Amino acid sequence: MRVPATKSVETQVLTASQRKCCLCYYLADNRAQRKGQVAHLNKDSSNSEFQNLVWLCLEHHDEFDSKTSQSKGYTSDEIRNWRDRLYHELGADLPKTNDIVIAPNSPSPINQLSPELRNVIQQAGGTLDYLLTPWKLITWHDVRRFLFAYKASNRCDGICEVERLFLRDGRVAVICKQIPENPGNSVTNCIEQIAFQVCDRFKIDPCNLVLIDHYPTPKDFRDSDWSLVSFQRCPPDSMFEGPSWRRMNPDDWRDLGLRPRRKRGHLKIK
Repeated sequence: MRVPATKSVETQVLTASQRKCCLCYYLADNRAQRKGQVAHLNKDSSNSEFQNLVWLCLEHHDEFDSKTSQSKGYTSDEIRNWRDRLYHELGADLPKTNDIVIAPNSPSPINQLSPELRNVIQQAGGTLDYLLTPWKLITWHDVRRFLFAYKASNRCDGICEVERLFLRDGRVAVICKQIPENPGNSVTNCIEQIAFQVCDRFKIDPCNLVLIDHYPTPKDFRDSDWSLVSFQRCPPDSMFEGPSWRRMNPDDWRDLGLRPRRKRGHLKIK
């Protein structure tokens, strides 16, 4: 049975999306408002709660609802990814999870839990909803070093240490340090993906990114390998592509207004 969205939920969807179709926004670079409809992500019209709804233009709504025999159609997870990214970029004020009722077969975070854990969340009255949200790195300008979880193209995601230094010319130096405890693909093998993700996470213009790949040797930090990374291509024209590494020399540090701190392999501004 089709259950129409309540007026308040419909308003939340329209307000969060600003009537922008997430597929047009990211796949066609069309940032304008679009004529469209509210679609059900899991195609279950009985579940008209906020997390299961998305604003799509008329063309993409038809494509999403239609069955294709040859070409690969849009998937629910794909659209959900673009929708959530759009909400994040637009700074949408999203409703709390305890206001959301999800259909049993929906791939919602709460339905990924076992029945016992799901019951705990539902009984907590919203106080534990933060456990259902993705892990988020909170950054401050006065805190320079973080552990940074990054996505890898081979799905073997990793962790590195990231240090940010705000240079006097407006650029941002980002030092990515390989750590022994990294469970996934190495920093060097993921440097293109890391460049993209640090720009997104720290809101850095790719043109202002100075990326340094740092591999400290276990026994003697004085022999640490500091390499300046450059790319043949980068946003907005393409993904970061064609990386090359050049071991840094004293002139490179001086050009950036930096000097190495040998003791632990950290940097500071002169």
